[in-house]
Amino acid sequence: MRIGAHIGTNKVEYTMYVFDGGTRIVEFDGWLEIQLPDGRRFSAIPEDNPEYRARAVSLGYVKPNGEVDTWGMCRDHDRIHARIAELFGLSCSPALDRSPSNLPPNEVTDAEEQLVIAWQRYANVLKREGII
Repeated sequence: MRIGAHIGTNKVEYTMYVFDGGTRIVEFDGWLEIQLPDGRRFSAIPEDNPEYRARAVSLGYVKPNGEVDTWGMCRDHDRIHARIAELFGLSCSPALDRSPSNLPPNEVTDAEEQLVIAWQRYANVLKREGII
């Protein structure tokens, strides 16, 4: 994975993550654009509803002031999908690959989603405990 911070021609700051298989994730202020290796693109934006906030809390996305960090959860989630695919030598995350087409989940994408959620929770426990 390569990371680069940029300021575009329209003065918008963003950070681009380029994964080995060709997936690119561009992080803007409050939303992501995901570009798959085949060129398809879609956006990820944190939701504002009780279920989404409850998930963020359960995964440890709570700021020191008690505010629920739904943006942090959203931001990390798709980057972890892409990183897992990279670690397994895949050109693209099966879950991200299905997202722009709104295809239903399957056993592979369900397992991947469980792994992403476990990774998020684990990373936040490590941060909370001062291990990382």
